[in-house]
Amino acid sequence: MHADDIGFHFNPRLEEGVVVLNSRVAGEWQSDKRHPLTGSEFKLGEQFKIMLYCQDNKIRVFVNDKYLTKLKHRVELYKISHINMEGDMSVQSLEFGMMGKYPDTGIHILDAVPNQPQPIPFPNIKFHTICVIGKSVDSGSEGFALNFLGEDEQDIALHINPRHSEQQIVRNTLLKGSWQDEERQLDIEYPFATNCPFMMEINADRKGIHVYLNGVFLFTYVLRPGLGFKKIRSLVCHGDVIISKLSFY
Repeated sequence: MHADDIGFHFNPRLEEGVVVLNSRVAGEWQSDKRHPLTGSEFKLGEQFKIMLYCQDNKIRVFVNDKYLTKLKHRVELYKISHINMEGDMSVQSLEFGMMGKYPDTGIHILDAVPNQPQPIPFPNIKFHTICVIGKSVDSGSEGFALNFLGEDEQDIALHINPRHSEQQIVRNTLLKGSWQDEERQLDIEYPFATNCPFMMEINADRKGIHVYLNGVFLFTYVLRPGLGFKKIRSLVCHGDVIISKLSFY
């Protein structure tokens, strides 16, 4: 991504009564998308809440829990590494999280939701720490899996699979339909238990992907050739787990 690129530009212009959406690609602004404002979205001196719902092909914008507009991606989501805010406003809080399939007018970004077996797109893993808060539940299977998917969702760059019956955490890569060599080594006892909440933190550097559970180091996984950091696009969860919060920071 070009140093001057802007993946998503959101610019309410109160005097004009519009919000302008755009992207800057290879240093060049693209065509504006302008959406009219009613006057109820932003008022001088009053608080407001903006929610950006990132999907595979677009970003939907909600203001004060009401849908406002959308912009199709002009820059791939995984290339967006940070957020910058400018202008006449003060920011009280900023959160990154997950939600269900589609928000309604009463959306709360980080409310607990049951596991959704759908890929959740996220920013480039190389520039963020991913925090997963959840609870392993007992509904008949042997555990759960967190899969970091590649550009082709049939590819899994990193498969993290706690198996309760085996007391093992299996790590692997699925490339072009073929599983690679498993990794199982842990320097601690198996840390998961059913019906117990956990917090998993995942970050990356040139040495690999480092995974921590409840503040304790679990393992480092070196990505296999053909599925590097730049090719990881989304995360999907399967099995006996309820994910209550997914954050990027």
